[in-house]
Amino acid sequence: MTPLFACSGCGVQIERSTRLYLRLKGRVLCSTCLDRLDDGSPREAGLPGGPAAAQRQKPGGSEPA
Repeated sequence: MTPLFACSGCGVQIERSTRLYLRLKGRVLCSTCLDRLDDGSPREAGLPGGPAAAQRQKPGGSEPA
């Protein structure tokens, strides 16, 4: 049985080989995030530097009024 790993971009559980996981040093991506990277839009892929990361880094953790 192939193990499940969390996608580094969006967190969805994906099946990947342990060999690939180790080769990529744990930075595995699902097919959707890979497609978004190929299109040149890492911000929409949920990767570091995108709007999701900016929301996580807001000081205070409160939402705007």
